[in-house]
Amino acid sequence: MLLIVSTFCVLLASVGGSPNAKFVEELVKNNVFGSVSSGILEDARLDVPQLVRKYKYPLEEHHVITPDGYILTLHRIPHGRDSNTQSGNKPAVFVMHGVLCSSADWVLTGPDVGLGSLRPDFSEKIASAHMLAPVVFNTGNGSPLMDTVAPIVAAVVSWATENGFGEIFPKSDFFADIGRRYCRDGVPTQSLCTMVLFMLGGWSESQHNATLLPVKLAHTPAGSGLRQFAHLTQNMASKKFRRYDYGPIQNILRYGQTQPPEYNLLNIKNPVFLNYSDGDTRTNEIDINLLYDSLDTTKELIRVPDGNFSHIDFMWGKNAKTVLYDRVISEIRKIESSRK
Repeated sequence: MLLIVSTFCVLLASVGGSPNAKFVEELVKNNVFGSVSSGILEDARLDVPQLVRKYKYPLEEHHVITPDGYILTLHRIPHGRDSNTQSGNKPAVFVMHGVLCSSADWVLTGPDVGLGSLRPDFSEKIASAHMLAPVVFNTGNGSPLMDTVAPIVAAVVSWATENGFGEIFPKSDFFADIGRRYCRDGVPTQSLCTMVLFMLGGWSESQHNATLLPVKLAHTPAGSGLRQFAHLTQNMASKKFRRYDYGPIQNILRYGQTQPPEYNLLNIKNPVFLNYSDGDTRTNEIDINLLYDSLDTTKELIRVPDGNFSHIDFMWGKNAKTVLYDRVISEIRKIESSRK
């Protein structure tokens, strides 16, 4: 059986190599960065398999072709290193990334279990789900500006999707250039990079590692399907968790009704652990509680014991291991032991 750890929401993208490796190498040759740790620059050039193996972890790559033609790449770390190399029949732990991210984001600060991309309807294969800052409902943002803008953005993005635009924030040299020129240690603009990151993911100075900004921006954003982004904005505008809205006519043809149907969360029968934080600006306690109340299964609501822990800290926080990951691993082990 599969155990799953997920963040943000269920998404469909994965990563291959670092999108900017050759570009970074040219900048290094031209000494654009000045004095920067060689380790940081090296990690910015490496793809996920190279990054994992650099730190002496084993790695497997698996490719899955979906019925609608997507080729998904999964990176698997089958066991630990040093004394943690025991092989054998062990449960899989699937670590899912968030929107505009990739498996790289789970190993930038140190590799862990299994990494890749998930498609829906895997409930029967999952032993337990450990959700990290899940963005499902959007009823409690309390922002009149967001309430006004969300329907407009949803309409524009949905139009772009239906008119042949396929990807948003794809891999490019642009973010790598910003990261290495303006966000590295020793330059006065690094604090501006930090501020922008905080505006997007929440203010959390105690969890932020500014030194790693060039590495983070070499791998993130990793691109996202525009339809996926349209689906997200549609749900933000409707304040519901429902299927993709194709418009009234196509909805009737596809769903038999003018509005897209809502996902039936009552169909989830696996144990679900909802991990959230007070410092998360992408979701909030109101919506987390709404998600909790919508589930009819064994479930637990877990607040991270750090009031400033932000949305991005769930993957990049300096103390994420002690305040979050250790507990997740402990719960996984308890459930696995109870199944033997």
